[in-house]
Amino acid sequence: MPLGCGVDDVFVDSAGDKVVVGGFSYCTYSPATDTWSAGPALSVSDLTNRPVARAAISGDGNVSVADNLFVDSQGVPTGVVSLPDIFHSNDLPFFANLFDLDRRKLNDSGSLLYIPYSPMFVDLFDVKHGQQQLRVVLKEQLKNVWDNLTINPAGDQIFVITDAGLTMIQLDTAPLAVGSITPLAGAAGSTIQVRGSGFTPGSTVTFNGSPAVVTFVDTSTLSVVVPAIPAGPTEVSIKNGPATAYSLDNAFTVQ
Repeated sequence: MPLGCGVDDVFVDSAGDKVVVGGFSYCTYSPATDTWSAGPALSVSDLTNRPVARAAISGDGNVSVADNLFVDSQGVPTGVVSLPDIFHSNDLPFFANLFDLDRRKLNDSGSLLYIPYSPMFVDLFDVKHGQQQLRVVLKEQLKNVWDNLTINPAGDQIFVITDAGLTMIQLDTAPLAVGSITPLAGAAGSTIQVRGSGFTPGSTVTFNGSPAVVTFVDTSTLSVVVPAIPAGPTEVSIKNGPATAYSLDNAFTVQ
């Protein structure tokens, strides 16, 4: 391990292709090539005046997080976590601010980030937009232990250490979000894979408003046939009925 890489957190993707190490700096390791690379240069404002002691990587390896900064599989920063002022404002009295328990987890598809906050909250953030999607309020008090949260691959089961012991949170469904689209470009009629969360057998997908043929694989995966639309970048939208929708601008390029 190169001098200067962190020693506090270590996470690996499901395939074992990429390892993320956090601590006072953020580094990644590739077992296949036995090579290390430093993470992005992070300023004090990126880190909210704290070292990068909080790192995680998705099971698919498509995204990692260093403190509140999202980083893609190539090590390029892609966005930040947007903490809602109503819960996290610096103008609130000290006792009213939530205590970040310094741990993050990403679901396998990399669509959702989970952050536990003392005394009894777990926040879920949409990775692509950096916005809070859901706040889970517990009856129990979260314990301030080294690693007090984990999730199942789909992200609809959350396990936390509380003053009652191990507490399981079962969501009806994980929030609808997209983690990756593979490939990012292709011809009309080609089949792509959309990885994310909250998908259902009734999920519909449109490209610039044109409906696509969708095959439901599981709650994290859709197989989608690109509709016949003009070449160029497209907005990809997913709906679970009329009340739940999710969109990504320039998410796929029709060639």
